[in-house]
Amino acid sequence: MERRSFIKTTGLALAGSAIHFSFSESVIEEINLYLIQVDAKRDFSHGSWKTRQHVFMSVHSGGKIGWAEANPSHNNANFDFKKWASFMEMCKGETVADALLRLEKLYAEDSIKRGQIEFGQMALYDLLGKLENKSGLEILGYFGRSPVNALYTILDKDVEKAILKLKDLQKATKFNALKIKLFGKLELDEKLIKAVRDEIPNNCYLLGDPNRGYKGETIPSLISIVTKLKEAGLDGLEDPSEMTEEEWVQLQQAVPAIDLVPDHPLRPAKKALHSYKKGMGNLYNFHPETMGDCNDLKKLFLQIRKDDQKIMVGDDSFVGPACNFWQHIAIGMNAECCEAIEKPNENDIFQKVLEHKPTKVDRNGKVSLVPEAGFGMFINEKKLKGLAQGYASF
Repeated sequence: MERRSFIKTTGLALAGSAIHFSFSESVIEEINLYLIQVDAKRDFSHGSWKTRQHVFMSVHSGGKIGWAEANPSHNNANFDFKKWASFMEMCKGETVADALLRLEKLYAEDSIKRGQIEFGQMALYDLLGKLENKSGLEILGYFGRSPVNALYTILDKDVEKAILKLKDLQKATKFNALKIKLFGKLELDEKLIKAVRDEIPNNCYLLGDPNRGYKGETIPSLISIVTKLKEAGLDGLEDPSEMTEEEWVQLQQAVPAIDLVPDHPLRPAKKALHSYKKGMGNLYNFHPETMGDCNDLKKLFLQIRKDDQKIMVGDDSFVGPACNFWQHIAIGMNAECCEAIEKPNENDIFQKVLEHKPTKVDRNGKVSLVPEAGFGMFINEKKLKGLAQGYASF
């Protein structure tokens, strides 16, 4: 089978890794939290999410609002979302710049986790951009502006159900890239890949993710497994197993016809800055809610790009504001694709309250952007409060 690949990105301008911003004197006046219960089941090699608890956040200052979303809890209807986000209360009354510095300090001290700093920074950089009338990408120092491929995902271990979901997706939209969950069982994974490959165009890039489902296999055994998955129709394989950085390089060299896609080895970015090795794969996945501080993410991005390696942006099953944020980042990075795509079929509250956002998936299966202040999103907060399953404020 002829190998499919993403269009190579060109003309990427790289700047210094430091994030610079001006110091608005406007202080944070109000912080609101909204619990969004998502009941759509998601199957993984490590288990299933029957429900998940998302949190939307608005941060108010100077008549502007910054937005964020996190997916911090699964299968826990009693999740205490206000306690989880309580670190944000310290930011109230501070300037946005001081609040950003506070979060960096808390993260450096391990007082907050990588998903929490992302959640806070997402809202604060959106707010800062709106206060300063600058694009969030300009503030963060990313220079890509061209559309990137939307990466849609099929999660089902039942082959017939997976194909039904695929057919529904094909009716709804065009796509150039597709990701399927694999389960670390070769016979099942081959069956899934072959069934999906038979239903999609030959030039559609097919990525499989067993989420380290082949853990415990030796490198010779993995070479055989990956070769068979490639023969079944895969173009890329994300996190096939638990491996050292050297083993990643060894496996990619042994199976050059397929893109290995490191994801877990890049988590968090501050660790990956020291452990990353060129050649661990052909495509590197920046997975939301696991990368940590935006400053570390930017440094890792620059390091991988200097080695002329390809990058993609993953997803954390987001349904709302975080999709817009990570679509910005994917475009700013000139990524090969972005997996963080809105999922109204899983939960449509975001679509009911959204007034405007500058990112969209066009008819060609590309995520495009017209930059606006911050990350350019506006939500009807009164409607959101009425539809959310929980509300809290600081």
